[in-house]
Amino acid sequence: MKSILVSLLLLVGLTAAAQDYKYKYYFDGDFNSVAADKAVMVGKGIMVNGLLRLDCFNILTGRMMTSAHFKDSSLTEFEGPFISYYRNGQKEKEGTYSNGIEWGVWQTCDSTGRLTDSMLFKKAAIVAFRMKEYYSNGNISIALAHDNRDTSFSITQYDTAGRKIAEIVSKEKNHTYNEYNLGKLVKTAPIKQEDYLPSITGGQKAWTAHVRNKLNSEVGIQNKAPEGEYKIMIRFKVTRSGELTDIVAETNHGYGMEEEAIRVIRMKPVWKPASINGTSINFLLRQPVTFVVQVN
Repeated sequence: MKSILVSLLLLVGLTAAAQDYKYKYYFDGDFNSVAADKAVMVGKGIMVNGLLRLDCFNILTGRMMTSAHFKDSSLTEFEGPFISYYRNGQKEKEGTYSNGIEWGVWQTCDSTGRLTDSMLFKKAAIVAFRMKEYYSNGNISIALAHDNRDTSFSITQYDTAGRKIAEIVSKEKNHTYNEYNLGKLVKTAPIKQEDYLPSITGGQKAWTAHVRNKLNSEVGIQNKAPEGEYKIMIRFKVTRSGELTDIVAETNHGYGMEEEAIRVIRMKPVWKPASINGTSINFLLRQPVTFVVQVN
């Protein structure tokens, strides 16, 4: 798989740099607009190259929390570079929006500045991604790479010295487990997908039944969607503890369909996390849901 860490995103103008802010907004901790006396963040805006750049600061500390670009001062649609920061000033997330959706390379770091997630988007859908976990000494413990373009992925486990311990490689429905000793390959064997990917009790059949039984398939009709077939895609992370986080719709058909699919996924049964060599790891999954609207 080709690396998706192809370039660093260059975010221009993260400070005012002798320019005056023209707009001011007040937000709570979830970026909801509030009165100034109830705000925990203040957003300061300025027009840059035809876009409104909004820099948001923690009112108490004065530290910048985000710098984002919007099409106009209504803040209704992201457009252009985005960056967010941890409270200690380290960069958290960096990427670019196009017409309100994620586009190109997005990178996420932990609070110490180490790269943990790198995702390649096209029209809000993930094309490829990489995830990394680290030992306390800073060396990588787990590296995961997935490319939806050829359905290939790999999971690699390292020891504290940076040597491979185990590896799972998958391509075109062929799954191989490789075992290493002091970084040298000592064993190769086929492995079943269900032995290492996230799952619920009963496997894929049980998960499909859960989605089918809990989903309100009439939501499109109830919200007066035009006739047709609507293919929804929801992305979510199964953490190493089996929790579901980062549940996001990659599509935007509307009429309550994405919200309904997310609701059903949030009702999840207990998940068994992905694992390699007995070690649980975080893993991204994508769930397609199709709504058909027919008016008799």
